[in-house]
Amino acid sequence: MLRERVTEAAALVAMNGYYADFMAEYLRVPRPSIHVVPAGINLAGHGTRQSGQRPFTIGYLARVCPDKGLHQLAAALRLLAADGDLPPVQVMAAGYLDPADRPYLAEIGQQMQDAGLADRFHYVGQLDRATKIAFLQSLDLFCLPTVYRESKGLSVFEAWANAVPAVLPRHGAFPEMVEDTGGGLLCAPNDPAALAAALKRMILDVNFAAECGRRAQQSVHQRVQCGVMAQRMVKVYEDWENDER
Repeated sequence: MLRERVTEAAALVAMNGYYADFMAEYLRVPRPSIHVVPAGINLAGHGTRQSGQRPFTIGYLARVCPDKGLHQLAAALRLLAADGDLPPVQVMAAGYLDPADRPYLAEIGQQMQDAGLADRFHYVGQLDRATKIAFLQSLDLFCLPTVYRESKGLSVFEAWANAVPAVLPRHGAFPEMVEDTGGGLLCAPNDPAALAAALKRMILDVNFAAECGRRAQQSVHQRVQCGVMAQRMVKVYEDWENDER
């Protein structure tokens, strides 16, 4: 039905090149017919990351469900905890938890308890805007190890807005986002060992991690703004109007 009705649309818009390519193939439409208008976020309040917190804190901000991959971050944390080369590391997770996914989170918690790491894994709940920004600014590193191919990654941009470097799986929109910003490392998807290795590099190479965060913050504050997104969207309408004339 989408393929039938898409011909009635004056224009199509995607938030990144990855999803424009994907939907062009899925909808069987010419790729140039899909305009790319990158995401824009409200940057008010974002900007200053706290430093020097101990233990080293890896953050996760997304819906708590199998698709978003929190279980993979928990598995990587168990590997990091067993690595004698590393300082103490903890994971702080936040985001919406549907009642249907409570057993999923409970299972992760039990696994951490069985590994003797109950004090290194914390779920802090769903956050409002102010507490979300404070949460992001308390992190040393951000990780969103999605199982599926992420099409937006808005929480990654929000972490970057506070100079928090990221480790992300090499699929979906993430390679494009990291290439555009220099904001972190990519690793093999659905592979906790590869994830742990990338996290370890960030933990040990403090200067590299800080530079990734700095570059990403600069990029986000220059390009990933609500106002910039609105201007680009207005241009889509103006271009369509000019074509109609």
